[in-house]
Amino acid sequence: MVEIKDAALDYQSKNFSIIPVQKNKKPYIKWEEYQKRKSTKDEVNEWWSKWPDAMIGIITGNLNNIFVIDVDSKQGAENLSNYIPESLITPTSKTPRGGQHLYFL
Repeated sequence: MVEIKDAALDYQSKNFSIIPVQKNKKPYIKWEEYQKRKSTKDEVNEWWSKWPDAMIGIITGNLNNIFVIDVDSKQGAENLSNYIPESLITPTSKTPRGGQHLYFL
């Protein structure tokens, strides 16, 4: 089984700026600087040693070249279908509250 820390280090090694977040998605750290610079391997090791159950927050925007659409409701998904065809293939994840994130790289 892959540990969260190992997954965080994998993201960092692929040059993504990541931060540790709580289960409610609130960051454990002040994260604004990670919109301008990428987190380091040492920082990731330190964070997940301090908060081993932290979830991984990926910084979106220009630094990581990631755009994410956050869909929180059935109505939101229905409205989004007017703009994005079902045939589109993009990485998608389920959120803790039953929504989804669509990732565009």
